[in-house]
Amino acid sequence: MVTMLAMAALIAAQAASPVPAAPPASAPAPAPTIAPGTISLTMAPGARGEAIDPAYAEAVGHALAEAGFTLLRQPGHARYAAEITVTQEAHGSVIAEAPRRPPWVSGGTQSGRTGGSVSVPLPSGKGQVSTLVSTAIEIRIRQRADADDAAPRWSGRAATAQATGTREGAPAAVAAKLVGALFRNFPADSGLSISVP
Repeated sequence: MVTMLAMAALIAAQAASPVPAAPPASAPAPAPTIAPGTISLTMAPGARGEAIDPAYAEAVGHALAEAGFTLLRQPGHARYAAEITVTQEAHGSVIAEAPRRPPWVSGGTQSGRTGGSVSVPLPSGKGQVSTLVSTAIEIRIRQRADADDAAPRWSGRAATAQATGTREGAPAAVAAKLVGALFRNFPADSGLSISVP
């Protein structure tokens, strides 16, 4: 009987005692920061070892220069290194609208009169068979002083699909579209993977 009363008193005392507060949660580690400085570009070869059109590196270099970075050709002397990877894959044939010819002007003199005419070609409704190619560009910016396994200071990936042989499918146009989308809010949008129409 005494034992049961003692156990009851102990349980009542534990229930009445305040519950110790949980230790405060540790704050998340701050994300790597990136500030303008010197930077070099490294273009990775294609998946099959093929060379990548230099338009992609040129577009990245232009975007970084617009953001205040200074491009250096010597990777070992730059504060940052931008690693650029471009992958492309064919997805069959599509019918793309044939490019329109620009208007042309003709003029001349006949029987003492001077005249001219403007010819504007109209769409023929015909298309051309092109290959639909998906292109993805991935950019990682690392600081040379960081450890090899450290997270990139900034990264992003963008992809699109365009028909070859068209104005929109030219390498320079595709590079400008993808890089422009990635750097629209640089460096705030790090780690994003976006699809560009």
